[in-house]
Amino acid sequence: MTYRMVLKVIVSVILLGHLKVAVQENHLIKEQSTLSPHRVALMIAHTNVPLAGTGTQNSGIIVPSWGLDYEYWIDHQWAIGLHNDMEIATYVIEEHEGKEIERERPIIVSLVGLFKPTHHIILLAGFGRELENTTVTG
Repeated sequence: MTYRMVLKVIVSVILLGHLKVAVQENHLIKEQSTLSPHRVALMIAHTNVPLAGTGTQNSGIIVPSWGLDYEYWIDHQWAIGLHNDMEIATYVIEEHEGKEIERERPIIVSLVGLFKPTHHIILLAGFGRELENTTVTG
């Protein structure tokens, strides 16, 4: 084989490799654009509940919880969502005034905004409301 023929083979292999990568990237872009903007997630988690203790000591408990999240992705970086959690435990919180509040399976509903700066990180911020029936004693 001559020098020119070897050079043509090398250039052809390089160009075909780039062509294959370009076709794969185009296919990936089309595949991502057909994904639904809606995302629903069911989760099992644990929630930290800080409790006011006696004197200067603070204690806390960790309770199991279920979650149901809905998110609508506006584009590949921004979304809005509704995150709902239900703590599946009954516990008593002692306030600083000596009152005790019994919480029975509270439900937390949060409206959040999500930002995805990189492929593996999602930042969220929002506000929420706790819904429950409470019993105050003391």
